Amino acid sequence: MTVTSVLDVWLEWLERERRSSPKTCEAYARDVKVWLGFLDDRSCPLDQFDRHHARAFLGFLADKNMAPTSIA
Repeated sequence: MTVTSVLDVWLEWLERERRSSPKTCEAYARDVKVWLGFLDDRSCPLDQFDRHHARAFLGFLADKNMAPTSIA
């Protein structure tokens, strides 16, 4: 199963089972794709993601002038 197919299944679950709004699902999808792009740009496989990558990602978001409440 690819990461994209897992994301699709998760988003479908959010919408159908959790009854999340389409806008919420779109926002989650966008955020996950930004995170996956960040990992891809750094050649970091998902199974090697660790706290150092998490901190780097938070810094990446801060550098894009995202509000702290959006980053949290």
